[in-house]
Amino acid sequence: MTILKLILYSIFSFILLRSSYFIYQSLHWPLEYCIDMVLMKFFAWSFDKGLYPYTDIFTYNLPVTIYINYFGLKLFGDTSFGFRLLDASWMLFFALVSYFYFRRLSFFAGFIGFVFTLLLPENATNFGAFQRETMILPFWILALLSTESIIKNENKRWNFFLLGTYCIFSFLIKPTAILLFLGCQLNLFLYFIKSKKTISYFKFNFLYFVLGSLFSLGVCVSPFLLKRNLIASTLSWFRYFIDLSNSLEIKSANLLLSQIFTFSLKDWNLPLNQPVVEYFTTGHLGIFHALILFLFFVLYYLKKFNSSIIILLISSLGNYLIQGKGFAYHLFPLWFSIFAMCILILNYFLSITETGQNKIVKFIAIIGIIFISLSLLSQQNKSLRMYKNTGLFKGFSEEKKVLEKSLLLTKLDEITKKLSKTPIRIQVFEAYHSISLKAVMDLNLELVSKYPEAYIFYNEAKEMQKYKTDRKFLTLLSAQERKLQLKI
Repeated sequence: MTILKLILYSIFSFILLRSSYFIYQSLHWPLEYCIDMVLMKFFAWSFDKGLYPYTDIFTYNLPVTIYINYFGLKLFGDTSFGFRLLDASWMLFFALVSYFYFRRLSFFAGFIGFVFTLLLPENATNFGAFQRETMILPFWILALLSTESIIKNENKRWNFFLLGTYCIFSFLIKPTAILLFLGCQLNLFLYFIKSKKTISYFKFNFLYFVLGSLFSLGVCVSPFLLKRNLIASTLSWFRYFIDLSNSLEIKSANLLLSQIFTFSLKDWNLPLNQPVVEYFTTGHLGIFHALILFLFFVLYYLKKFNSSIIILLISSLGNYLIQGKGFAYHLFPLWFSIFAMCILILNYFLSITETGQNKIVKFIAIIGIIFISLSLLSQQNKSLRMYKNTGLFKGFSEEKKVLEKSLLLTKLDEITKKLSKTPIRIQVFEAYHSISLKAVMDLNLELVSKYPEAYIFYNEAKEMQKYKTDRKFLTLLSAQERKLQLKI
């Protein structure tokens, strides 16, 4: 092993060690830290209690999202620790998928693919939050692997079948996931035309891709078929989704695009989990990411890479734009696309240093490798600053647990008082919502509303009823305060 490789393995092993420590510590963090995380677990908990989504409990989350969390509940338990363990297990699964995808280039590429994936919980999320984008990414990478295998003439029937399966699983997590599969199909169609095998493309596609899609669709809707409420659930989901969409602000594509990048020198390698702090800089990606994009497309033009990561990049950008809200977690796939480009660039530069290139080219490659590696290390340092002085990495003494309980109960008490003095049009805070839904699971309370996502669901005709259910719900929680202190 060369000295350069030894240095690189040392840097990325150090990054991996810190990521692993972050994930280990996050296993002990209360679920209430993230409202989306609590919601996902609540739907799994409700499903386990025999309550079906879209008829008994209303949500825009699709079945596979609920199934993943439901199986996590059954495997790891319904505690905060159990659900955090599910998140860590899913990230480990995703990291292994990344390893096998990039391992085809070299062991080094596979290793840093594994490392980069485990950076997502700390680098891109607040308090290790688990999002639907995190769920679709492994299926996306597996789909790219199947697409490349088909182009290499490796077991076409099986890979077309798998492609159909990944497509439905991803779609039933988030419909925008279909974009990547459209890109894969376009790529395959062009390849078969170029190879003068157009008939073969349609034959394999309709026989095996459709078969895989129908198989996975059957698996996903089978609980609703057994319950005999598939049509009712489907219509109910559409009605709820349309009402919810009409109540939310949708940003223009131009505004969303302007919010992606910041060209502030201070935020040149900004982590996704931190806001941009300078005036006129609203982006989530910095100069470093723009440089990676530029380098990748230069090398792609020189035919050093295939088009798979471009499909991933375009699909990721489409996923962000179509949703129209500009949330940071909608950029997870785009963020991972740039990580994937880093992997390809680092692997290519390393190959230059191991071949008979002239000394100037080797020197440039070495400088590029060191710059990218240290930039990623610096980015990790910045992402971890968010947790500085929070006490989250200093162990979990009894005194700290008491302080956490006191803080959560104080928020609940403040919001209860505020709610009792507020007119009909109320603002439900995330802090209250996280605590209250978690309390439902901890205390096995009955949810008095069918709308657990109601903190963002407003409808004039139902405002008075919503106000009453919120008041009733908080009254229930207040009556259980002593027990709540012991359970959080």
